[in-house]
Amino acid sequence: METDPGFLGHKPRPAVDLEASLQPASPPTIVLEQPAPCAETSEIASQEFASALPVTAGDPLAGWSVHVRVASVGHDASPMLRADGEILDGRGISISRRSFTNPGTTCATLAKAIGVWASLALDDERAKIGPDAKPPATPPPPVPTAHAKRKGFEEDDDVDPDLRPNRPAPVERTREVGVASVLEGGVADRPLFGPAVYGVMDLGAGFLLRPTLAFDATFASQQTIHGATRIDLCGRLRGNYHAQRGLDAEICAGSEMGFLRESGTTLPLLELGPALGLQGELASNFAVTLRGIGNINLLGGSIGDFSPQTLAGRVELGVTWKLQ
Repeated sequence: METDPGFLGHKPRPAVDLEASLQPASPPTIVLEQPAPCAETSEIASQEFASALPVTAGDPLAGWSVHVRVASVGHDASPMLRADGEILDGRGISISRRSFTNPGTTCATLAKAIGVWASLALDDERAKIGPDAKPPATPPPPVPTAHAKRKGFEEDDDVDPDLRPNRPAPVERTREVGVASVLEGGVADRPLFGPAVYGVMDLGAGFLLRPTLAFDATFASQQTIHGATRIDLCGRLRGNYHAQRGLDAEICAGSEMGFLRESGTTLPLLELGPALGLQGELASNFAVTLRGIGNINLLGGSIGDFSPQTLAGRVELGVTWKLQ
């Protein structure tokens, strides 16, 4: 729970409603001014706020009220609500303001916070009046102004800009590094095994740049060595999960340059192809990645009686560390 120390520089304002002057004075209560974006129904949310402030008969502050507005200040991945409270005296003059924020979409915690703050602030005002003060029968008639029938906080209230409902999620820049094990086929006449290292950099607009350096080989009597550098342009599709507990998909297109060496002969390779990946987030900065890569060999050539196939494929299983 976070609090805002208050709002400064606000001028006194008249009563919320002119009709209030015709009603008998009642003890202070909390009023929810507009349908709030709470997980609870509107009726339950209003009851939670109204019941958060004790009601005492014969209160010297009869006719006072606490008005509250609730707004969504988070985003889909991290919802958050903010309650703005204002205490008005019997003439509609603003006495005190305070804001509270709380993660989630329920209003019960915010109602309790507003109730505690309002109780303490009203106790201070009662102490200023003195123990012998008597409640007024009716509040003094307000001075009609353009703001006399205010239904919510006005634009000139200088409300914190974070109160804008449904503000966009903060910009996050992705930077990752990782290592992977590689199983490759089609490049040589037998499967190749080895390690790879890679990085991920955010280009903005939902695109990622993913450079990879792979090195694999066979370990038979006739050893074959393969090395390649690949660069992918990817788009990452985030799953509908809580932050840092999700499963993301990657769709990439890339090219790679490399070599194949066997029996003292080196053959250059140039390949193009797509890649598909899944990344499961296990912690705030740790994930497991599985990728499948398909390549088309654009260069001919052979080593002895063997020629690399036109189509080749690679599977990578790796671990990723998020730097930011």
